[in-house]
Amino acid sequence: MPELIALVQANVGGLVIISLGLTVMALVFALIAILRSQRLTKKFNVFVRGTNKQNLEKMLLEHLTLQEETGHHLTAIDQRLAELAATMEETVRHIGVVRFNAFSNVGSDQSFSVALLDNQVNGVVFTSLYGREFSQVFAKPVSGGKSSYLLTREEQEAIAQALGRQ
Repeated sequence: MPELIALVQANVGGLVIISLGLTVMALVFALIAILRSQRLTKKFNVFVRGTNKQNLEKMLLEHLTLQEETGHHLTAIDQRLAELAATMEETVRHIGVVRFNAFSNVGSDQSFSVALLDNQVNGVVFTSLYGREFSQVFAKPVSGGKSSYLLTREEQEAIAQALGRQ
């Protein structure tokens, strides 16, 4: 023991410097811990803003339930959107109208052809022939842009117009 005391007395200056260094390091670590704690406290306060802080678990459970319900709603919306997209493929999406004078003794372009087509170029073309003493309406089915019936020039123009080819 006397040797230890002698060793300490001989190296008092170095031990004081080491002690001061360790103390400074401890203070630095303490400051870092305090700053981190303050940042976490700020984040926590932002997180629980508007709550009474005692029901945090209840709030988190409600949030998870709401998130699950939202997921179910999104799934339902996605399904409905897919149904609507499929329906839209079969609805009239392309329309072409051509007016013309079918008979030379009738003034003005009172006759017309109207093409109503879906995205697969299926649908119908209507033609109305207007005369002074009569009027006739014809309907011809269209499949793939063509008809099993002979199409007039005006009906072909209406189909081309509906498809944006004119």
